[in-house]
Amino acid sequence: MKKLRLLSLILFLALPAGLLAACGEEAAPVSDIAVEIASPTTGDLILTNRFIGTITATEEVSVIPQMAAEIEAVCVRLGDEVNAGQVLCRLDDDSAQLQLSNAQLAYQMARQSAEQATGTSWQLQTLSSQANIEQLRLTIANYYQLLDDAIEARDDYQDDLDDLDDEEDDYEDEADRYARLYANASRDYATALAVEAQVGGTLDELSISSTASLAAAANADFYGSDCYPTYASLDQALQDPGAAATLMAGSQAIYAYAILAQAGMSVEDISPSALQLLQQTADSYGSYSGNLSAAGSAISSSRASLEAAIQQYDSTITGYRNTIATYEAQLAAAEQALAVTNGPVYEETKEQLDTQLRSAALGVSSAQLALDYYTLKAPISGTVTAVNVDEHNFAAPGYAAFTISNDNTMTVSFKVSEAVRNTLRAGADVTVSRNQTDYAAVLTEIGNSADPTSGLFTVKATVYATGEQLPTGVSVTVTADTYGAHDALLLPYDAVYYDNGAAYVYCCRDGVAHKTPIETGLFNDSSIVVLSGLTTGDRVVVTWSPRLRDGAAIRDVNAPPADSAAPNAANDATETAE
Repeated sequence: MKKLRLLSLILFLALPAGLLAACGEEAAPVSDIAVEIASPTTGDLILTNRFIGTITATEEVSVIPQMAAEIEAVCVRLGDEVNAGQVLCRLDDDSAQLQLSNAQLAYQMARQSAEQATGTSWQLQTLSSQANIEQLRLTIANYYQLLDDAIEARDDYQDDLDDLDDEEDDYEDEADRYARLYANASRDYATALAVEAQVGGTLDELSISSTASLAAAANADFYGSDCYPTYASLDQALQDPGAAATLMAGSQAIYAYAILAQAGMSVEDISPSALQLLQQTADSYGSYSGNLSAAGSAISSSRASLEAAIQQYDSTITGYRNTIATYEAQLAAAEQALAVTNGPVYEETKEQLDTQLRSAALGVSSAQLALDYYTLKAPISGTVTAVNVDEHNFAAPGYAAFTISNDNTMTVSFKVSEAVRNTLRAGADVTVSRNQTDYAAVLTEIGNSADPTSGLFTVKATVYATGEQLPTGVSVTVTADTYGAHDALLLPYDAVYYDNGAAYVYCCRDGVAHKTPIETGLFNDSSIVVLSGLTTGDRVVVTWSPRLRDGAAIRDVNAPPADSAAPNAANDATETAE
């Protein structure tokens, strides 16, 4: 068909200019292109292939299991007469039943999803989604308020802690100062006690009660000693260790004077009143230092409480932020889901759901087919001549479970490629033809190994014909269904064009042809499978025209004229005027 269209276009372009001019002095005005328009349909496309086979006389047909499973029941015995289609044995099909149930459930879920995406439930879902989004936004706002309050409270506690740090620093400085004062006072008191213990008795014995009287007595003894006038003064003499020892040994006054000078003290410093004052001062400093230590402990306790509160608020703030992040993620997902169901992708979503529904239906068919393999049936009528299985044993694929003999059937053998072999299954119907006569047949054996010379696999089928109708050795034509697409999107084959191998069609929108790329699959003489690029709602040009281009004005020849009622109305108006 496409070759005829191309030839017509070439002949049209090759017409002489004079011949074209003969059609009229002026070129005819460009008008709409009359075409036929149709929408893609949904259905099955099965490809059939023809093979050359050879008839052989046969009396036996082997029934081979396709699945490995435990044999639950053997329904025939050796020597039984069976009819074609009669059950020979049943295999344990629990797993296949489960797969079929799962496939049926998947189909129901896909159908429900499609209905929800396109019906009233979709509208209810939209309203529910919007309400959920508003609730999520309100919840997030509430948590942000809680977060702000927690951050503010935490900052207040941190300010209190900072103030406490400053107060603690002040207390530590004050405590250090009083500790030093206490240490100095205690040291002075201890030194005064030590000096008083050394010279107190001497002063009492000499009746000296003041530094002046002690100095006078000491100087008097110095001036009367041998050290004078070697040393100009007592203080100078005491700088010499030898002289100091001699003077201190010879004079109690000089001894007391020297001891006090070495300690940097005076007679008044070791008086009872002075010692009592030193002790009171040390005790006062010690007591205040203790009070400061107690205050420091209280500050430390307050610090621990503030730090615990801050840590608790830090944990609370982290929890609020994590909760907000979770709700914001839920909000983003909810908004995205709402956009998917309401935006311009609605049609795309519907197409995807339709595809999922078709896929689920195909899954049910495949699961049902797999389930059928668990029931072995007689492919022909005849006598059971061999039973090679027992109940509760395992069926082994590739090995004959039963042999059935029938003198009224023949066998046809033919060769196929590996790709075709993978599309065939035992038990499938085929047609055998010879001399314009067709005979029904059923596939009984599909080869497991390829011929080493040709690389082809041998397939056998039982033909419902006698040896008289199909003599042994004759060649016949075998017609079998091979490749197929189920519940697929279909177009007429002639509606598809190709540009450098890329398929496209012309879709009609608002009376204008739009070139639309598509992806195609299987095809036969009349139909082709569309894998992507179209939906059942598209309107596609299905006839050929040499003027058809992208953007061309087109008109559906099968559509009723828009102004068909106008002439009648005009005639009625004329008659009324007359």
